Amino acid sequence: MPLEFNAFSTSVVSVCLSLSNVLFWRQSGYFEAAGEYKPLLHTWSLAVEEQFYIIFPIAILLLWRLGRTKAKLCIVLVAVLSLTLSEYASRYHPSFNFYWLPTRAWELMAGALCAFASIKPYSLRDNILSIAGLVAIAISVFVYDETIPFPSLFALVPVLGACAVIIFGRDGNTACNLLSVKPLVGVGLISYSAYLWHQPLFAFARVRSPAEPSSHIMLLLAISSLLLAYLSWRFVEMPVRARSVGALSSSRSVIVMLSATATVLIAAGLAGHLNKGFPSRMSDSILRVISSSDDGNARSGCLSELNSKVLPSQSCIYGNEQKVHMALLGDSHAHALAFALGRELSERSGQPAGFRELTHSGCPPISSYRRTTHGGLYDCDQFYAAAMEFLASNPDINIVLIWARWQIYVEFAPFNNGEGGIETGGKVIPDRSAFRTSSDIDVKVEIGKLYQKSIEALLAMGKRVVLIYPQPEVGWNVPLYLSKSMLIGLPIKRPLSTSYERFKIRTSFAYDQLDSVHSEKIIRVYPERIFCNTFLSGRCVAEDGRSPFYLDDDHVNFIGASRLATEIVHVLKESGWI
Repeated sequence: MPLEFNAFSTSVVSVCLSLSNVLFWRQSGYFEAAGEYKPLLHTWSLAVEEQFYIIFPIAILLLWRLGRTKAKLCIVLVAVLSLTLSEYASRYHPSFNFYWLPTRAWELMAGALCAFASIKPYSLRDNILSIAGLVAIAISVFVYDETIPFPSLFALVPVLGACAVIIFGRDGNTACNLLSVKPLVGVGLISYSAYLWHQPLFAFARVRSPAEPSSHIMLLLAISSLLLAYLSWRFVEMPVRARSVGALSSSRSVIVMLSATATVLIAAGLAGHLNKGFPSRMSDSILRVISSSDDGNARSGCLSELNSKVLPSQSCIYGNEQKVHMALLGDSHAHALAFALGRELSERSGQPAGFRELTHSGCPPISSYRRTTHGGLYDCDQFYAAAMEFLASNPDINIVLIWARWQIYVEFAPFNNGEGGIETGGKVIPDRSAFRTSSDIDVKVEIGKLYQKSIEALLAMGKRVVLIYPQPEVGWNVPLYLSKSMLIGLPIKRPLSTSYERFKIRTSFAYDQLDSVHSEKIIRVYPERIFCNTFLSGRCVAEDGRSPFYLDDDHVNFIGASRLATEIVHVLKESGWI
């Protein structure tokens, strides 16, 4: 698709300039495409290495004048500083921490320090420490999961494990014998080529397919990556290393060839970027579907995110700015609704009113809740506390509309519609330190209680509450699924829909918590009445056969938001609240 082609073209340029880590860091926002769909994502680590290989030799040349001992001490000092920065950034700037050289340099410097190591052989010690190194690496592979901040102090386990294997894995000991087994040596020889091949194969398969490719296809691609890795190692990597090809027989010829290739790639990448992915390739019907994923009516700068906060006092106002009697409290789902709701209130409420948008991506509007992402923390609790304080100090705001993707925060897992539509992205991991238990079931119950407590807190302030219930999820990225199906001629049943029964099962716990709070100051809005059992009995529709209602797999676009906004205003008027 044009948007994907545009992003890919930009990444081609960044790879050639050894800056892909910076690009992917900049693209690590909440609404960005998942990494599984970025064919060159894996080159971020190569960019970090290339930047290190440029800076480190120059630094060594300068440091060497101080003498070998002082040079090593300087390397140790910088490595410690880098590790300290990594530990700090893992908590407060996880994306920067993952992608940038300053927080990764210590891992590479550990390897540099191994090169300085000169330790006399001692059989028993070498055997024990090299095996311990392999165990440390295995622990990081099989024990670490998405809740572990990485890199951070936790990264010391695999890094020191690798150092132990490098330094103490001598000929004849157990670790050396194990790593000398021919199949492992073979994998090691082609590992660099395999690294280059695997991500493009997997990503392009996902880009090509409207739904997630089957496990059989992914297994076949995994095997193919090894076969292709051998071929590129044998016929590209080794001949270049050995200068055994006539055109590459000297360093100058290699530099000329690589420079020419990079120039062509950069030119092609710039062309794709400047032409916005060449949308003219597509038919008008496909472009019409694609455009629904670009929610141009959403106002940027209104939604708080992981690394950017919008203070409640500076939050966006929609509708009549002179009569701000309402607030919209919630996550990115509420943000997706805001513009359409503001327009609906202005045009059809009879008495135009205004509201403030108090939203934070990935954060339910409840107290004492935090969650992790790549080991970093969403400060949901701080945002919600500030929002509640603002509402308490503004009695003119007497109606609070609350909407969030309620189900994801208690079910934790992304949505699987059971029909091939599996949402990309990992689990939503609550910060368990905020709860009295580590059990998923108990944490779920505790979060459910927070739903009730937070609604009751608003009622205690004297606010009237409009409680908007869960929105049906889709599983497929609706605009992409439809446009790709049209492009490759895949027959699909229109309108695109999912099981209503599966929606009810998925949201049952969230419904129970929201239903448990009773007050005459609550009115309830049910998105399912708009999207489910309308065109198709027993189904929740994601489009009307002409236009999608979603901008991805769970956020409504302007069309979907307008349908919901109409229902909200209708309920408000019917209740006499506006």
